[in-house]
Amino acid sequence: MTNPIGGSNTVNRHGRVCALAAAAIVVALGSAACDKKDWPIQGEGAPGIHEATLNQLVIKYLADNEMAGATVAVTRAGRLVWSKGYGWANENERLRMQPWHRSRIGSTSKFITTIGLLQLLESASSGGLTSFTTGSNLQALLSTKLYGHPGNNWDHDPSDTVLAPGGNAPSWPNVTGKTALANPELYWEALRKGVENYTPGRDDIDMDQLIEWASSIEIRHLLTHTSGHLRSGDTEAAMAYFHPGGGELTYSELHRYMLMGLTSADESSADVKCFLDGELYVKKDDPAYTGQDYPMPPLRYQPGTKECYSNHGFGVVGMIIDEIAGPGPENTYRRVIERNVLEPLGLFDVVPNNVDISDLDAWPHGSSLDPDDPSDLGLATGGWSATARDLARIMCGIDRGSNNLRLLDPATVTVMETEAFPAVPGSQPLGWDSRNTEGRLTKNGVTAGGNSRIAKFLPGYFKDRAANDEINVAFMVNDSTDSDSDVPGTDLLEAIAKVVAEANIPADYDLFDPAYRCFVPEPEPKEPGLVAPVPTITEPPLPPPLVNPTVAPPTTTESKPTRVAPTTTPPTRTPRTPPTPTIHLPHNGWHTAPDGKAQIRFHGTAVDSAGEAIAGTRLRWTAIEGGKSTVLCVGSNFGPTPTATGVIVNPSDCTTFSRQFTNPVKGSGPNITIRLEAKDDSGLVGSAEVIIALYTATAR
Repeated sequence: MTNPIGGSNTVNRHGRVCALAAAAIVVALGSAACDKKDWPIQGEGAPGIHEATLNQLVIKYLADNEMAGATVAVTRAGRLVWSKGYGWANENERLRMQPWHRSRIGSTSKFITTIGLLQLLESASSGGLTSFTTGSNLQALLSTKLYGHPGNNWDHDPSDTVLAPGGNAPSWPNVTGKTALANPELYWEALRKGVENYTPGRDDIDMDQLIEWASSIEIRHLLTHTSGHLRSGDTEAAMAYFHPGGGELTYSELHRYMLMGLTSADESSADVKCFLDGELYVKKDDPAYTGQDYPMPPLRYQPGTKECYSNHGFGVVGMIIDEIAGPGPENTYRRVIERNVLEPLGLFDVVPNNVDISDLDAWPHGSSLDPDDPSDLGLATGGWSATARDLARIMCGIDRGSNNLRLLDPATVTVMETEAFPAVPGSQPLGWDSRNTEGRLTKNGVTAGGNSRIAKFLPGYFKDRAANDEINVAFMVNDSTDSDSDVPGTDLLEAIAKVVAEANIPADYDLFDPAYRCFVPEPEPKEPGLVAPVPTITEPPLPPPLVNPTVAPPTTTESKPTRVAPTTTPPTRTPRTPPTPTIHLPHNGWHTAPDGKAQIRFHGTAVDSAGEAIAGTRLRWTAIEGGKSTVLCVGSNFGPTPTATGVIVNPSDCTTFSRQFTNPVKGSGPNITIRLEAKDDSGLVGSAEVIIALYTATAR
């Protein structure tokens, strides 16, 4: 397909802009780094941060690992203090990476999934959901068994109805106990088939053992990769098994297939390494490697005794979210995450891979943007696309010091950030990869065309400076990796966090949209004094209230968005007059061009109520056609650059440009609404609109 940001499906891996043979120079970064002109940098950062040092850290990583581009965002004490794009959104097209370019985040999606599930369990523990026992505490809900217990008469002959004098044989499975999954009988039947398929000629696993293992799997095991499930689901094989004539595969069907013992794994696979404790594991670059396949059991070990990474286990978490939320198209995993996690924070452009492809997408080098291959079954485990800024806002939503639009209660955050099974080697907190003893949490993700890492540094991690501040770092890359070692490392993110921790940053500096900030300062207390006498003059009537008087006004205390229909209330501000933008159009709003094409040209300005230009004002242009909005051009980091549809001339000041449309005829051409928004440095936004009718010169 054609890349909507101007690229193609292939990238010459040996034609890097920063080719080591041609452009490498020796600087403080080392011999693999590139000249500054080869690595464009876009975005903003707080005064006081040592910009050169931080930029060098990022550029060195890109150069050393031959990556195309990255977005990096850092928060400190709830404020966004760094948001920049580095390198190329599309290397072949020389399209610069902007902070708003989104990339595939891979398994960092599991962090988002974990928050979504914990939100629902919070609601269940307070009586907000009926699918789980209400009133249970969070720890009890996390201990909910996945499948319950099926009974032990799994090998009973169904034709023999008598077990004992006067008794009939109960059916199997006869599930008892509360279960996290609906219809657990389906999964027990799959496990019985799994033993039948796996065990011929083998004596290392049996049904009684599997019943013991499977009946003890809890939700917390899925969130910490200690459940014993295989690493990844085989969607193609499951599709062929359940829908040989075509159809739509459900995750329940995929899960049943993975329990049926029909999968095998190469001797170099993580499944062989984990299940067989390395006895038969052989790396592909080992001379002894033969490509030997081994059948895989439905489960690999007793839950809670070992940590083996399982994408499939997190896919089951997504299925649990589906089922807890209830039936209906608005209660799918995707909609629950959008409604409860993303939209309350204003993150409307975080989308599944290959869905809603637009100019917001950086080209996934080593892969492609393919609308025919959207992330669906793999969304919960590794299918989201986002910017570093997006993920920094999500991390900030669980900061201890966050007092605005929190995602989780502080007590829930403590559970999430605590290792669930500390005695297990490689033990993990819920949804994170690791936590060290000093208070650093990290999660990474690797997928075709993208990789990522996030890190959270708890208060006290940097003892000399910013001792009381929580610092979050997000690092997104729009490139494939040859190995996990190419992913931005934990040490790199810690070095970035250290630069920010050592900086003297203005207390009011915050790049987050004022309506979606993590932290809103408490109003300063007034000095105590004498009570003024009551005036004798008549008070003028009060102006109409700005909000319904029955609704409590917004406060700066901790607040959490409503789970079913979250709303966001901007912090109270002193009323100010928003900037007034004006759109200037030639030809009274209609535009013609020769050769069967029509072209728009326009520019705009923004002034205050006195007609004076406002310093720091930023503009955003939007074209609206048929109810669909497309952001065209933005200056000073107030959104994305132009779309690649048609032709757009875009000067650096982003206030004049043109767009070309193909062959509209008079009477049938599109009516385009052009909207200009102007935002001043306090976050106030004013807007203006014009409607333009397009048709060709020949049709006029």
